[in-house]
Amino acid sequence: EHAILPNVFSYGAALSALEKSGEWHRAMLLLQEMPGRGVEPNAVTYNAAISAAGRAGQWQRSLQLLREMEALRLQPDVVTFSAVISAADRGEKWALALAALQLLCAQGFQPDAIAYSAALSATEKGAQWQQALALLCQMHTNRVELQVIACNSAAGALALGRQWERSLAVLREMPGSLLEADIITYTSVIRGVDLGRQWTLALDLLQEAWQRKLELDAVAYVAAVSAVGRAEHWELAAALLQDMRDKRLRPSAMSYNAAISACA
Repeated sequence: EHAILPNVFSYGAALSALEKSGEWHRAMLLLQEMPGRGVEPNAVTYNAAISAAGRAGQWQRSLQLLREMEALRLQPDVVTFSAVISAADRGEKWALALAALQLLCAQGFQPDAIAYSAALSATEKGAQWQQALALLCQMHTNRVELQVIACNSAAGALALGRQWERSLAVLREMPGSLLEADIITYTSVIRGVDLGRQWTLALDLLQEAWQRKLELDAVAYVAAVSAVGRAEHWELAAALLQDMRDKRLRPSAMSYNAAISACA
């Protein structure tokens, strides 16, 4: 009987499986093995390998694979660049993520929601609120459909940049895009109003999230406790900590420190 020899399709399927299972190192070995087996890698196999490396935060390896594609004269596509942007995001390299997005546009491609969301996530990790705002404007100009994850990253970047009014605006404009804010959105905005010393607004947002039946988590409470702590309202800080206990949320050292600062 003749042995069934692997081809580019079987390699592509195997690489995709390794990507999904997070086995990036095996994916690299499999890609390197292909030429020796007489199988020429294509854009699909490279995309899977780049994505596998990206999921593991191996942004340097993702860049190396992109350069290999160019050396082999394989045309990178939206999937390729989105994978590189995601790798840069996971590696907390916001400048690289934006450079990859710019290169994607320079190649004549239109970034999709996935590429923009990954780039926005990178700007949040880098606290680059101006860049996040610019990306939101690009998405609007290019008529790219907003997603909740993109709004959350934008709100987070703006909050970290002490742009609480803009962060709040992202939350308020979500219904216009038929998007429902989640607890991550509210937590990001509460962090912003905390840094902006808007403690009453922080409590209003926490109450609003509760009224919308969102599952309040410890992170949201910590941001609210921090806000009232900055304003030295120890009674409110203590009440929030008790509310956390009532909801069986474990207060963190950070929340206790914020409450203690309210008593100082």
